Amino acid sequence: MAFKKVKDKDAQFKKVTQQIVESLEKGLVDGSFSVPWDRMRSIATNAKTGQRLIGISQLLCSMSMAEQGFEANRWLTFKQATELGGKVIKGSKSTLVFWLRPFLKDSKGKLFSPDRERIQQAMEDGEDVIWSYRYAPYFNVEQIEGLEEHYYDPKGSVVEPLGVGEEFSPIEVAEQYLSALSLHAKDPVELSHGGVRAFYSPLSDSITLPKKEKFHSELAYYQTRLHETIHWTGAASRCNRDGIVKFDAFGSTQYAFEELVAQLGAAMASAELGLESGGVDDMHVKYIKSWVKVLKDDYKAIFKASQEAMKSVRLLNRMVVEAQSQSIDKVADDLAEQASL
Repeated sequence: MAFKKVKDKDAQFKKVTQQIVESLEKGLVDGSFSVPWDRMRSIATNAKTGQRLIGISQLLCSMSMAEQGFEANRWLTFKQATELGGKVIKGSKSTLVFWLRPFLKDSKGKLFSPDRERIQQAMEDGEDVIWSYRYAPYFNVEQIEGLEEHYYDPKGSVVEPLGVGEEFSPIEVAEQYLSALSLHAKDPVELSHGGVRAFYSPLSDSITLPKKEKFHSELAYYQTRLHETIHWTGAASRCNRDGIVKFDAFGSTQYAFEELVAQLGAAMASAELGLESGGVDDMHVKYIKSWVKVLKDDYKAIFKASQEAMKSVRLLNRMVVEAQSQSIDKVADDLAEQASL
């Protein structure tokens, strides 16, 4: 199968953006105020390679799952399905999957696509790497017959929220993830509880949340905490996003874009943790109109926001691993010290 070339990429960018805008506007019209990224429940992967799909593809696959009722978040091209002994069911609707392909310039200024080792070396040497989107139609494994049984097993579990008024009970996987970030040795997330607002302060580089019992559910608390933690990654020493580093004004296009990044990032992190999608609060509803405007003004904005969100989640994941490694090292040091006494 030949992948689509660059010449009609803009048309696909516009098509994807229009699809998301229509979903947002539908939520405003029908009063549900739903947003596409609140449908993320797990991480979309290539069923053959096991590789995770990039940010915008996570969003598009989650939308397809919600619309078509798929349970397994694993995807294949037509060719890959055939190679695995499967057959795409006639009439199946494909889902566009995007990925970034790196290019370098040769001595004559002509672009070429390097192998993985060459691109890694180029990045280490500080060479200019040009990243270009590519895309192809993919099919969910549930649209494919004849695959081995394990391809159809849904991955991950969904944590359901408790009812309003029930006692707060920590969701262990989310608590461990976020606590690890607060314990990071070199760059811990500074968190405090109190007041009635949830916000990240660039001036103090800290997050403030209302007390846990003020939230209507555990999920609402952890979704909000993840949202503000994505804002935290925007600082100059981390992902260096204009919406944090060069904040201009509430309600501006820049502000709306940063909120879009935070919403997407929180949804992606939640999907990795197996959390149910978040609900919609009053501020969320106000943001929807601003997001529609941002996407209509720039049809590549959702791609840019998804890329920034994924970058933030990858940073947090790396920090969690580092914090857990630091904790193990500390335990080992303590045991060694006790043994020497």
